[in-house]
Amino acid sequence: MKRYLYIVLFFFLLLVSCEQELRYTGDESEPVLVLEALPQAGSDSLTCYINRSRFFLDNTKTDPASLAKLSIELTTSSGACRIVRDSVVDFVHHLTLSAPLPAGDTLHLTVSHPDFPTIEAAEYIVPACEPTFESVTRDTTGGYHVTLRLPEYAYKNGRIGINGTLYTTWTRDTVSRPLIQTRVQSKDQIFSSLNSFFLLYQSYMAYADKGERLFFYSDYTPDTRVHLFFECPADSEKLTFHLDSIVLDIEARSATYTRYYASLLAYMNQNSDGSGMSIEEPVSVYTNISNGYGILAAKTNSQLIIK
Repeated sequence: MKRYLYIVLFFFLLLVSCEQELRYTGDESEPVLVLEALPQAGSDSLTCYINRSRFFLDNTKTDPASLAKLSIELTTSSGACRIVRDSVVDFVHHLTLSAPLPAGDTLHLTVSHPDFPTIEAAEYIVPACEPTFESVTRDTTGGYHVTLRLPEYAYKNGRIGINGTLYTTWTRDTVSRPLIQTRVQSKDQIFSSLNSFFLLYQSYMAYADKGERLFFYSDYTPDTRVHLFFECPADSEKLTFHLDSIVLDIEARSATYTRYYASLLAYMNQNSDGSGMSIEEPVSVYTNISNGYGILAAKTNSQLIIK
């Protein structure tokens, strides 16, 4: 028994004696400003998250007071907007604007600080995509079919996303309860290149659950119709359903936002196991900030309520 203890002790001492501290001898990056802002057409405010980068061996935390000397300049290509107030909470700047951000303008942001390089970014403010409601019908299975006509849309380089919620009330005898469906589906080919499809009723159908969207490219043919479907049980002798409303949320995304979001998902998916280790090269998150990091990317939301 003592022999085995000596052997274990020998290897323990051997491993301890082999430990060696490795010192980093490469270049160290200087801190720069980091900006995140997502402007929307028609909004008279803009929220900007502004911080500073840190070298990976720098364990110090940034104090918001150290960035108190920040200066933000905002202009639009038409000259329609300027900053009238900047309310700061920690690293978040809530900018109140003199007028709503105009669709079709290019927004320029400049952020300066005496201790860091001045950063700049520009982004096109995408207009809202506002489809026209044409019809809603109910089939024999109880599901609701919605037909929309897409408008002429000037911005051809982005993506449009739709999600929706079906609000119904079911009644049994004298008892009524709400029934809400958050999955929106479509068989239209306009969605086929950007969404996952599943086999249903011997055909393919795209779908988006709560928090997701059905996407299509914004360079669609004018006067295109889009058909959406919401599942709902059929009426019976004891149970009936009444349509209260259908709420559709439509989000127009710029090419910048689309590229940024795709790179962010790729970055997160690469490290989804939570280990913090990867044998692959790290995925770079897209940035359009000069002399710094972050993103200035436009998306504009609209809503259509059907009753």
